[in-house]
Amino acid sequence: MQLTKARSMSDRDISDCLTRWFDMHQRDLPETRSLLVAVSGGSDSLALLSALSEIASEWGLDLAAATVDHGLRAEARDEAQMVSRVCTQLGVPHDILSLNWADPSAVTQEAARGARYRALAAHARKLGVKAIATGHTHNDQLETVYMRLRAGSDAWGLSGMSDIAPVPVWPEGMGLKLIRPLMRADREDLRTYLHTRQVEWVDDPSNEKLVFERVRVRNLLSDRPQLAGQLADTQSLAAARRLKISQALVEWAGQALSWHVGGAVAFSAADWLSRTLEERLVLLKALLPSIAGKFRAPRNSILEPVLELEGLERGRTLGGCYMKRTADKVLIAAEPIPESDQSIVFAGNMMVWNGRIGFELPEGTGRTLKLAQWGKRGVPAELTGSDLPDYDVRRSLPVLLTGEENAFRIPHLEKCADMKVCDLAPERFLSLLSFSTDFFAKEIGRRESFS
Repeated sequence: MQLTKARSMSDRDISDCLTRWFDMHQRDLPETRSLLVAVSGGSDSLALLSALSEIASEWGLDLAAATVDHGLRAEARDEAQMVSRVCTQLGVPHDILSLNWADPSAVTQEAARGARYRALAAHARKLGVKAIATGHTHNDQLETVYMRLRAGSDAWGLSGMSDIAPVPVWPEGMGLKLIRPLMRADREDLRTYLHTRQVEWVDDPSNEKLVFERVRVRNLLSDRPQLAGQLADTQSLAAARRLKISQALVEWAGQALSWHVGGAVAFSAADWLSRTLEERLVLLKALLPSIAGKFRAPRNSILEPVLELEGLERGRTLGGCYMKRTADKVLIAAEPIPESDQSIVFAGNMMVWNGRIGFELPEGTGRTLKLAQWGKRGVPAELTGSDLPDYDVRRSLPVLLTGEENAFRIPHLEKCADMKVCDLAPERFLSLLSFSTDFFAKEIGRRESFS
C-alpha cells in the first residue's frame, strides 16, 4: 500500500467551498441532515470526509462513513482499515462493506461499480440516511466532459455530472440521493488541504493504468491547462442549456402526460411533436426506463427512429415498453416479460416488483407473496363490467396468486388487506428528467478506470 502526501500548498479553504455548496443546495437536500460519506481512502473522498466533519456542527450534519472492500485487490482491506482509523480520529462512525464474488477475475468495472452503489444504498437504508456523499471533483467533471465530447454527446451529456442526482442503481437506489459537494474543487487543492491537516491517503494503482480511458484523459488534461479551461466553459454553457430544457420539459410533462394504472402513460401526438427532436429524445430516455423498470434506456440510435411516432399504429416494443398510436393518442406501457425474468427487490420497507411497482407490506410478509403478471388471464367475476384498463395496460399489471387453482387478485383494482401498491414510474420519470444520470452508463468499447 503506497501512501502519498501532497507536495504543494494552496490557500483555498475547502471547508468554505462546502459551506457555499450547502448554502446553495439546502432546499434540494432531504430534510434530515444525516449523510453517508463514501470514502475509498483516496485523497478526494478523505478530503470530503475531513471537510464535512469541520462544518458538521455549523450545518447540523450527522455523519457516517463507509468504505467498500470490493474483494478484488489484496491491499483493499488494509486501505479500508486505514480509513477507519481516520474516522476514529474525526469522531465519525465507520463501516467496511465487503463484497463477495464467485469469480473475482471475471468481475467487470461496471459490475463492481454497480455492486458498490448497491452496497452503499443498502447501508444508507440501514442507517436511515437519505443521501450519500461522494468525492467527485472538478477534475472528474472535466474528464467526463472530454470523454463525452469525443463520443459525440449533445448538450445534455456535455453538462457533465450534476451536484445532486439519484443514486445510480435501480431499484436499490430508489428514494436516495447522491450528492457531490466538491465538484468545484481541484484535486491538488484537496491534497494540499489534507497535507496541512497531516492526513495521508492511498493512491489506487488502477489510476495509473493507461488501459483506462479516464486515466489517459487525466494525463492529457494535466499537460494542457488551456484545454481544461475550454472544457470548463463548454460544460458551463451545456449545463445552462440542460437546466433550461429540464425545467421546460418538467412543466410540459405536468400538463401533457396522463399517467395510467401500472405506470403506463398517454399523451397527444400533436403535443409530442410540438417539442424539438432533442427534447423528445430526452423525454423518451426518461420515460422508457421508468415505465419498464429498467436501469437505463436504449442507445440514442435505437430511440431516434420513433421520435416522429411513425409506424406506431401497429404497435412496437422498445426498451421493455410497448408503444402504440391510435389517432392522436400515444400510449406507452410496460411490455410483459417472461416469468423467469420477473424480479422482486426489497428497498427498505418496500417490495419492488419488476423494478416498477412498489408494495408496502406488514413486516415479514413480503417474502411469502406469490406475484405474477396478469397477462392473458381472464377477468375475475367480481370485476366483470367494471371500468377496466385497456388490455395493453392491464396485461403487465401484477396479480396476487391466492393459492387456489387459477385464483388471483389484482392489487391495483381490488382492496387487498394490509397491502398498499404504488406505481414508481411517475416519480422516477421526474427524477431522471431533472438530473444528469448517465455518468455511469456503459459505452460500447470503452473501459473506465475503477475509481
